[in-house]
Amino acid sequence: MAVSWAEVAAARPELLVLAPCGFDRERAEAEAALVRDRIDAVGAARVLVLDGSAYFNRPGPRLVDSLEVLVAARASSPPGGEVLRRSRRGGAAPA
Repeated sequence: MAVSWAEVAAARPELLVLAPCGFDRERAEAEAALVRDRIDAVGAARVLVLDGSAYFNRPGPRLVDSLEVLVAARASSPPGGEVLRRSRRGGAAPA
């Protein structure tokens, strides 16, 4: 199910995870850079770009790793991910 950027912003997420299907982390970061204004407009406290192909877009045992990455993302930068921005809400300067 696809949702609009406006719907994402309306949800007021603390953490926005971007893991595009079929893209490794490098490509996902490049794609995120193209829509940086939309990402920033969401207002998430933290934005995380992950390797969608490795962690989320395929069934199998790696899904356990995916869950661990998401749990780690609640507290810090997880392995295999890049925090694009820390929130102004938390007082940290944008990355």
